[in-house]
Amino acid sequence: WEEWDPIGINDEPLARSEYDSYALEVLSCCTKGCTAQHIGNLLYHRQTVFMGCNLPPLEHSLQVAERCVAAHLMFID
Repeated sequence: WEEWDPIGINDEPLARSEYDSYALEVLSCCTKGCTAQHIGNLLYHRQTVFMGCNLPPLEHSLQVAERCVAAHLMFID
């Protein structure tokens, strides 16, 4: 989660597990074959609804999701 850190906690060692549940959710989506669009929307929903953060914009979540899907595809090949 170096690239997706909507609440700015990556520099806090004690808060590193904050995003663990989201990582598992993204991995689950990848293994189910979800699109990057779906995963990006999911991340943005978590960011805006659960965390109350409107920044970074949706485009950033979509870019992170595209990288996650690409990494997953490289891993399973």
